Amino acid sequence: SVLVARLVRAMAMPVTSIAAVTKELTARGGSGASATLASPSVVLLLTDDQDVLLSDAARWQPVLHRRVVQAGATFARAFANSPVCCPSRSSLLTGKYTHNHGALNNSLQGSCASPQWSTEMEPDALAVHMQKAGYRTMYAGKYLNNYGLSGSLGLKYVPPGWSEWCGLQGNSRYYNYTLSVNGREERHGCNASDYLTDVLAERAVAFVQRTSSPLFLWIGTPAAHASFTPAPPFVDTARGELAPRTPNWNVVGNRGHHQTVRELSPMSANEAKESDEIYRRRLGTLRSVDRLVESVFSALDATGRADATYFFYTSDHGFHLGQNGMAYDKRQLFETDVRVPLFVSGPGVPAGATLHQPVSHVDLAP
Repeated sequence: SVLVARLVRAMAMPVTSIAAVTKELTARGGSGASATLASPSVVLLLTDDQDVLLSDAARWQPVLHRRVVQAGATFARAFANSPVCCPSRSSLLTGKYTHNHGALNNSLQGSCASPQWSTEMEPDALAVHMQKAGYRTMYAGKYLNNYGLSGSLGLKYVPPGWSEWCGLQGNSRYYNYTLSVNGREERHGCNASDYLTDVLAERAVAFVQRTSSPLFLWIGTPAAHASFTPAPPFVDTARGELAPRTPNWNVVGNRGHHQTVRELSPMSANEAKESDEIYRRRLGTLRSVDRLVESVFSALDATGRADATYFFYTSDHGFHLGQNGMAYDKRQLFETDVRVPLFVSGPGVPAGATLHQPVSHVDLAP
């Protein structure tokens, strides 16, 4: 695939991608080579439904801004390969476009975590390559929308390539969810200590602390997906804020749009009010993600590996809030729904750089 590294090489900037790390290690020692402590670690933090209009890190995610955005590079034209969760995540996992990996939607019939998809696609997924390169790997959080549900391979199934597994059953939830912890079912309720983003932070920190070899850690948070539930400390994070009034906010009847969107009526006052409330709640969920970023970097600092770690921050796809009269959702091929944040920090990544070449999720995997 086209690597992020290739896009910046023309600018003589020594930034890398996840795939480039794997490729370099394999080249040094062949398939199955053992990564050494001198090899970089890799953290991939994947949020859910976070569009670029929700990505003012300087204001709402100050730790992310300081440790990743200011310390690394921003890809200003990064895109998801699909505005739908499961097809997009399948592209991230495999490095393949939707027509090649076959996960067409969020249903089992559409090959979202279907037994056939798992059998055919996962043996060549990114984690397998990282593990072969000598990395100790962990997945924590939302995986694919039908993972662990009826018709899939179940909660006992741990996809290949993951040394440690903490996968969420089904779609994003903040409370009252079930995890598969290395194939063992673990249920959580509605106590403050069950808030999923915080639980993922705890598991990620523990993994960093107990892992002495180079690590590959993938964290998939529920934020900022529906039900848009902030943790108690962040309920009032964005009081009084309104969803961004972009030039196409609540503008309808564009003759260049497809019929479904073209024939929409403008949002009512109540619909606009609801859209604004969702915007505020989504920002609240991201405050917990920022706390997670702080916890992971503190663990990396304490174990002496922060300066030798590549940190990738992105979202599975975007979201719209009022654009073209659509109150809230995704699934449309407009930039609001497919353009995503992509921030990268790590060894050799120039601090504060902004790159304008287009990249997409398939550029992150081999």
